Amino acid sequence: MSQGNRTPQLLSFHLLGPFAVFDADGKDITPKSQKACALLAMLSLSPRQTRTRVWLKDKLWSDRAPAQAANSLRQCLHHLRQLQKPDAAPFMEIDASVIRLVPGTIQLDLTDVFDPSTPSAPAAQTLLQEQLLEGLDIPDPEFEDWLSLERQVWETKVTDFVANQISPPSDGDVVPDAAPDQVPNALLGPSVSVQAFRIEGDADMHPYFAEGLVDDLIVSLSKNAWLKVISKNAPRGNAVLVASATDGPGPHMARYTIDGALRFFGEEIGVQVILRKNDTGEVIWSENFKLENARIFEARDDISRQVSQHLTQQLGFHEQHVAYHGSFNDLETWQHVHLGKWYMSHPNSDNIAQARLCYERALELDPDQPEVLFALSWWHIWQAWTRIGAPGSHEHLVQAFDFAKRGQRLTPQDATSYAFLGAIEILRSNPGGALALLDEALQRNPSLAFAYANKGSALLQLGRAAEAADMLETATILNPYDRYRFHTLGEFASACYFAGDYERAKTAARKSLILSPKYWYPTIIQIAADHRLHPSDPHAMQHALWQQVSRDYPDIFDRIADIPFSDPAMNADFASILKKIASDDQILPKNRSAS
Repeated sequence: MSQGNRTPQLLSFHLLGPFAVFDADGKDITPKSQKACALLAMLSLSPRQTRTRVWLKDKLWSDRAPAQAANSLRQCLHHLRQLQKPDAAPFMEIDASVIRLVPGTIQLDLTDVFDPSTPSAPAAQTLLQEQLLEGLDIPDPEFEDWLSLERQVWETKVTDFVANQISPPSDGDVVPDAAPDQVPNALLGPSVSVQAFRIEGDADMHPYFAEGLVDDLIVSLSKNAWLKVISKNAPRGNAVLVASATDGPGPHMARYTIDGALRFFGEEIGVQVILRKNDTGEVIWSENFKLENARIFEARDDISRQVSQHLTQQLGFHEQHVAYHGSFNDLETWQHVHLGKWYMSHPNSDNIAQARLCYERALELDPDQPEVLFALSWWHIWQAWTRIGAPGSHEHLVQAFDFAKRGQRLTPQDATSYAFLGAIEILRSNPGGALALLDEALQRNPSLAFAYANKGSALLQLGRAAEAADMLETATILNPYDRYRFHTLGEFASACYFAGDYERAKTAARKSLILSPKYWYPTIIQIAADHRLHPSDPHAMQHALWQQVSRDYPDIFDRIADIPFSDPAMNADFASILKKIASDDQILPKNRSAS
């Protein structure tokens, strides 16, 4: 019987209490091996119920050599294959790098557990007595860290659910107003409330104009997948919460509030926009926009576009500040960390060395400060990235991994550690493993620009250029003041190039080079994109740029060969274009990749 005609094998996973697996007939077929149970549980709780082999080996056999861990994983998978009925379609897909549960074949007892309309949903108080994966004991510190974090997430969900069951909001009331120091936990999420604008002046179109501007801002801001937009008058959409007694939280539940005033005086329209933090009431951004009253019909669109662009940048900037702002125990540690960051923002060999001294001094003062550990992890990631393919890069990745894991153990809910670990996997040429970690980072902080940037790099490594471009563009919008924006723009240029958008690739590459004129990567993207657009023009910019890059980087073909694309054809694309231009110009550097 072909697999296409096989009946799907439906299994039930019980994650509350002791782990158990039941087939469609209710027969208990739970594996006898604890690690086999753990592997199924980890897959079922993972994004898209998918994990890489590397990730699973690190979590279940971290104390073993790579070859031993790989063999143990193979034995475990062989054991799990015994659960497969010979006449049924597989419930698990296994390939050389990824293991996944087949969608639609697994039913979890957690799926409808918080839905009171579900007959099998347990009572609120019963949930408090249920432990996630009770008794699953794997003597591996990596697994223990994973299980501890999953239980924390579960307990938080249960606590919130029980609190809502015991004292639900009163009818017709959203949430009572709260003082700044009593603002509810929803403020922890990236969210904004768009309020009505005050009207100053007397013109018939004032109310229409004001309400239309608010609606335009809501629609525009809600296109950012990382941001929740809350307003009573909001149109429904994937990224929009409508504030009413039945549809969602009140406007003050957002982290930020947008309001302002419209002023119509004679021939001029003035719009003041104010962005505030709800927990403190602090104004973090304000700006005035002006247009001629005679352009009333197009003025609203122009102002909406301008305001939305500014607001998106400001919200992104402040979200990055929230993500990377640590709580220090003393001023001296804080000073060393921020002095180190200043040195890192002005990169040359002396400043990079000074940054490390600052971070190491901070570590001596406070060895359990997560921001210090993350700063050191980033320092080693930077060193490894600038030395791709060179001696010493592996040692930097080992150090970066160690500091990120130490930070993760101290702050298991923090997205930063997952983002750094994802960046490390990219440099290890493991984009599949990186995507799993970066998805977890974005689950914990949907507005973390660093995670979007690295997810874009991982997708680009895998050849998924269009998806990569979306991620990288989001990163540039979220953090327009990023000191390493030149790198993100370089990756964005590359993604646009391989997606076939050569003009956009050239524009992004130029922006990268404005920030870092000696960065070789966007230079070769400009050359390649210009060649695609003007393959037969001997006066095109590609030739002038080639003269420059061949002079500044005589090892340019080695650098191209070391770009960690999964498909070597992508490296060959750049190399072949440069070799053609080099041949035309009779300038061909002599190194291992040029022949």
